[in-house]
Amino acid sequence: MLEKHQRTETPAPRPAAAGGGSAFTQDELTELLNDAIRRSGQAQVQREPKAPPVTLDDALAIAREAGIPQDQVLAAAEDLQRRRLRGTRREVVRKRRAGAFFGWAGLTAVAAVLAVLFASWAGLAGTLLVMGLPALFLLWRWLAAPIPDEVADRTGLAPTLGICQVCGRAAVTPRSTLCQEHTFGGKKAEG
Repeated sequence: MLEKHQRTETPAPRPAAAGGGSAFTQDELTELLNDAIRRSGQAQVQREPKAPPVTLDDALAIAREAGIPQDQVLAAAEDLQRRRLRGTRREVVRKRRAGAFFGWAGLTAVAAVLAVLFASWAGLAGTLLVMGLPALFLLWRWLAAPIPDEVADRTGLAPTLGICQVCGRAAVTPRSTLCQEHTFGGKKAEG
């Protein structure tokens, strides 16, 4: 009992993106540990085929046994989580670009109708030229322009019901987006 209170080593706080509730496939665990090992300058880990998913706590325990620093594992977990979400974030960027195109195309159509009603066919040509070029750019940007990793990483995602949007753990209720610790009036930070 006294040994529990006399610990000299305190664990480092975990980053929010690499919450304890994250589960990793065997391939992701191997990638995470190899990245942490590469950062700490040790040898690579070999993976076992068809093993069940493991949590970040399991990865930390394995790394501790292998002598890999905890901060290297947490940094690798953050990188892995960021790479996992890039595809979803790229889809969000594409949808936003589609919205920008359709909004501008609608304005272009209204301007073209007004040009025909109040001006002439020359006014329509001028309107289509002035408003059509940005519409073509927005169309290209939506359908063909690449989305860099930096843009995808900056894009926010909508909160998911049942998952804390701060730390990624299970939420208080299935319809909530905050865990007990992060709700108003939840567990207070000691200090």
